[in-house]
This record gives sequence, C-alpha cells and structure tokens, in this order.
Amino acid sequence: MTDKLSRVNLFSLYPPNALSDQLKSRKQMPTSIVYIGTYTRPLEHVDGCGEGIYTIQLDHKTGAMSALNPPVAAPNSSYLCQSRNGEHLYAIGEVYDYANREDGCLNVFATGDALTQKQECSSTGRGPAYIRIDQSGRWLMCANYTEGNLAVYPIQKNGSLGRVNQSIQLNGSGSDTVRQDGPHPHSIVPSSDNRFVYVADLGTDQIRGYHFDAANGQLSHDDALDLKAKPKSGPRHFIFHPNSALAYYVQELSSEVSVCRVDPLSGKLSHMQTLTTLPVDSSSISHCSEICISRDGRHLYVANRGHDSIAQFNVQPDGRLITIGHTDCLGHIPRHICLSLDDQYLLVANQESHQIVSFRRDASTGNLHSTQQAINIPTPGYIEFKH
Repeated sequence: MTDKLSRVNLFSLYPPNALSDQLKSRKQMPTSIVYIGTYTRPLEHVDGCGEGIYTIQLDHKTGAMSALNPPVAAPNSSYLCQSRNGEHLYAIGEVYDYANREDGCLNVFATGDALTQKQECSSTGRGPAYIRIDQSGRWLMCANYTEGNLAVYPIQKNGSLGRVNQSIQLNGSGSDTVRQDGPHPHSIVPSSDNRFVYVADLGTDQIRGYHFDAANGQLSHDDALDLKAKPKSGPRHFIFHPNSALAYYVQELSSEVSVCRVDPLSGKLSHMQTLTTLPVDSSSISHCSEICISRDGRHLYVANRGHDSIAQFNVQPDGRLITIGHTDCLGHIPRHICLSLDDQYLLVANQESHQIVSFRRDASTGNLHSTQQAINIPTPGYIEFKH
C-alpha cells in the first residue's frame, strides 16, 4: 500500500468537489472570534505577564483585530482546544504547583457570548504542553512535557472532564543533556480514523506510536509505530496532511521539518524528507515552535523563534516540500501561528513583543502579506479560532 502511495499524485486522493464547496462556504466570513492563551506567570523560558485567555475579533476585510471581552483568569494557558461542537474551550495550565503539589492543571470553559469557567483539575503531571480531543469527541488527551507522561480523560455530557482514565509514564533520554534529560512529550495527535495516536517526544528524539481504543479511552504503545528522528533534533509538533496519507513534524532543537508517509492500514510512519526551516545562510540561534498546513494541503508554514520568521513551503504532489521563502513575523519569538478557518489569514503570537500580528494569505501561492495590523496582548502563547 505504501509503495503504491509513493507513486500516486496525493492531491488526487481528495474529494475535490467537497473540498471546493467547503472552502467556498468559508470565503464570505466577515469576522472571526479568536481566543488567545497567554503566559501569566514567570517560567524559565518566559516572563509571563498576561491575564489569562483573551477574546478578540478579526475583521476579514482589513485584518484588524479588536478586543471583545475582558480576559478570563487561566494560569499559563499556553495551549487551547475546543470541543467538537464548539460549546467548550479547554486550556492547559503550564504550571508546576497546582493544588500545592508538583502538578499542572487543566481548565474547562463554556464558550457562549463570553468564556465562563466550569472546571479546574489536575493535568496528572507537571508542565502540561499540549491537549487534543479524539475524533469521537469523547476523550481529551494531554501531554505533560516536564513530567514526561500522557493522560487520557473522559469528556462528560456537560463538557467537563471526568477522572483521569489512563496515565502513561514514558522513559528514555536523548543526546542533549540539557534539553533531553528524560522523555518530554510535546504533542499528542490522533489519526483521522481514530485508530492511532502519535506523540512527538522532544526528549528522546522520536515520534511514539500508539493504538487507540476509542470505546474505552485506552492507548497501547506499539514499537513498530515508532519513528526515530535525528539525534538532538527534538521533535515538537506533529500534524497530518488533510488527506491523512502524509504527516509532518517540526523539530525544535535542529530547526527542521520532516515529511512522513502514513500506511493507512498499519499506521506505520516512513520518513520521506527533512528540510531546514531557516535560510541556508542563517547564523541565528533559533528554535521552531509551531507548524500548520492549509486546508487544501498545498502550503505549509513553520514559525522560527530567534530568527523570528515564518518559513513557507509548497507541498508537492508526492507530499515532499519545497522551500518558498521566509516572512518576517514583525515581532519577537513567534510562539504560535494559526490559519483562520477560511485560510485567508495567518495570525502570529509574538510572545516577547507582546502582540498578535495578522498576515493576509494568497490562496494560490501561499505567500503571506502583512496587513500592518496588530493587537497588544501580553506574552501570548496560543491562538484558537472559534468554530
């Protein structure tokens, strides 16, 4: 199956009419509501000074952004995700002292006209970095970066989280004695068919693969699904191409992006390509943060912290990448980037210059063009468009 996929034009795997209709239906959006998670407390890597989660509005005519509601309190809300129906927003609390113990936390908010906190609970580990809801909408998965473990929670009918269903302690270390002293899972992502889950482990230079039992919310590790990355590369975030036959992951420590083929039957990943996310003549000390792909699967973007740029790649018919260029992020330390639901805009959270900046995106070329619009938000860490 994988050999056959290597010879086929992957764009032909799309349902083109359905995709075209989906994108057309989003082109008339006049505005978008956007949630911004911020760092609120000092950590080793950031002097957090935000007030929690901010709600802003993006004007699709101009790219201008404006505040909608006062921020709601949420400690170090550096990663957000929504329920499948959009009625709830989940936020990690990247902290180490929740409830007077060495632990991080998770917060649940009802969305509505304004965010309303419903729940705060343990993340079952220090320093949570990433949360994701499975395809059924019944389970929330959490990667605790510092603790080096994974946790799975049931999502109850009212949107709140039940008691942790499963906790998995990872093991191992990497070659970088400072950043890779132990396992450090930085993202956890289910496949589109919900049969597999992949964890980018910065601490051990690998993508860990799991079988997922959605009926019982159980992860089962399978060595055959693991993919080794280069030593000292530090895999950070992992995403699927919209056709699910490809996956991409960004490597924080080496400032690289890798392309994988995904076997649809076994879930096995096969490495195809690795490229730098920096200009070939760059001497900047830089570390990748986020990776995202357009909904038509033709353009991919990576944020470079230090070089302070957005690397742009064109996705070729076989899934490999060609570097197109680099766009100045117009700020310092782009912690997160996110495409609007209609792919017309890309927003950048510049952590150390305390602002969200908007870029208009050319759908045909993928090029980014500054709107000259920004909104001041202290130490922003995450951008989530309300759906």
